[in-house]
Amino acid sequence: MKSKKKVKRKVFYLMTALLIFLMTISLLLAYSKKSNESIIALSRQSFEKKIYNALNSTMQKTMEGELEDILKINKNSNNEIIYIDYDLKNTYLYLEKATKIIKDRLNETNGFILQVPFLAGFKSAIFNNFGPTINVKINYVNAILTNIYTKVTNYGLNNALVEAYIRITIDGLLITPITENKASISYDFLISSKLINGKVPSIYGDYLSSNSSLFDVPIVD
Repeated sequence: MKSKKKVKRKVFYLMTALLIFLMTISLLLAYSKKSNESIIALSRQSFEKKIYNALNSTMQKTMEGELEDILKINKNSNNEIIYIDYDLKNTYLYLEKATKIIKDRLNETNGFILQVPFLAGFKSAIFNNFGPTINVKINYVNAILTNIYTKVTNYGLNNALVEAYIRITIDGLLITPITENKASISYDFLISSKLINGKVPSIYGDYLSSNSSLFDVPIVD
């Protein structure tokens, strides 16, 4: 009789433990699914910051250029700037050089690991500082896209400020233990600025912009 009670008690404990285990797994899976968006958002922010820091100093030191080599500012007889054109050869050479530098810099960091708080799903700074972390791997995919973006704004009575930026677009794959998510990010780095004589006509809203053609190369050979 006592042995039967012991067996029943063991079965009860076993079933209780199994139930607790299954409920714990269910809650963890539910939380993981719910928190995945928060984890991806934090990963994307860290990804953007890391790439920006990696490229910012490199671009500032090596990619400063002269506007005269790249841009053609076209004016009418009233000294008004009517459109911006690009020297195709110099623009291509410039973007080719820039893209090679970017690619070399990115290849140094390809496959890096971000550590994101597992409790990020609670969206609380307190919880973010406690508990385990999740490793999120970053792989670059597709190609690096670069082009030159120029804007001209009126500056003073009869002057205009011409600013040329290199625009860089990079695709990354954020790999968590649960999902893979693609993140596309773009950066604009100022490469040259200059005051010129002339003005943007009011018909354009005192502002003029233009984009060169795109230049792209695979990130990983």
